[in-house]
Amino acid sequence: MKVGEQKQIKQPKKPAKRQSILGIWEPNKDFKYAIIPRNFTSEEYVKLMEEEARDARKHFLATGQPTFMIQDNASIHKSKRIQKYWRLWAKQGLHMFFIAPHTPQQNLIEGEWRQLKYGELRGRSYSEDAELEKALVAAIENRYGKKGYSVKRYSL
Repeated sequence: MKVGEQKQIKQPKKPAKRQSILGIWEPNKDFKYAIIPRNFTSEEYVKLMEEEARDARKHFLATGQPTFMIQDNASIHKSKRIQKYWRLWAKQGLHMFFIAPHTPQQNLIEGEWRQLKYGELRGRSYSEDAELEKALVAAIENRYGKKGYSVKRYSL
């Protein structure tokens, strides 16, 4: 750089896109998640919940205990298409429970997302979608692995 020249920092042409994460968190036990570079579709949500229902059925047959999934009121959780599955999942031992609308303080996973975003990933920027996804996976694996959780990533 010559004297009098202004220093320039190369910026990526476009930043990484937003990533969507669907997480299933059982405190002090496990964290399951899926990451995609767009919003989740109903089909993807059903695929994940079908796997959860199979696990709930195994748990119910082994212990007699049903599984309750606490969810917020996101449209993907309560759409008419999804409601058709609730009875089927309940027969397998997986019951849906929804927190009251407009009560984010009751949605405990929000605190986990906040820790990932402002703790594990704080102060970083990503120019590639794959780079952001890799950082998210590492942050999740690191955070929950340190706590002794079973961590599972769903692939869609």
